[in-house]
Amino acid sequence: CQRTIAIAYANEMADACQGLGIDPFEVAHTVASKPFGYLPMYPSLGIGGHCIPVNPIYFMSTCNLPLLQQAHERTMSRPSRIASQLLTSLLEETHRKHGATHRPSLLVVGVGFKPGQSDLYNSPGLQLLNYMRQSGEVELIFCDPLVHQEAISEVPKLEESLWKPDVLKTFDAIVVAAKQPGLDY
Repeated sequence: CQRTIAIAYANEMADACQGLGIDPFEVAHTVASKPFGYLPMYPSLGIGGHCIPVNPIYFMSTCNLPLLQQAHERTMSRPSRIASQLLTSLLEETHRKHGATHRPSLLVVGVGFKPGQSDLYNSPGLQLLNYMRQSGEVELIFCDPLVHQEAISEVPKLEESLWKPDVLKTFDAIVVAAKQPGLDY
């Protein structure tokens, strides 16, 4: 529950930083240099897995915890909110550059629920991918060295052998949902 609130706060601060033209990762990295009494948290697409998205629900089912409730709701809805903003921005930009008939291409990298994991349970990357797929507005591909094509049969997979600058440059946008090992970023 503490991590849910800390993650929600880190993401809220990241959103505020971006609105001010400040790099939120630079701020988080600088603050994390404090030698004691600080739990480093970095902005992210959201929370996933079997613990952080699920455990607060147990407490909230028996106790009135409005701060935890709001943090949980905000972290669980973050991938869809970011996907909506990205979709609007991507469509505006590609239509401005290529015309209204151009269908933008999007690569979503790292769909496991966190780095080093192939598990898709409550995956924020998968939530973003599904939002974009359901919009029907973009050509969508995912890349994740740990997730097999069969796990996400509705979206084609970019194989790691094609993870090259000349291929990556062909996408209108790339989202790194989880920085999976095995790819040269």
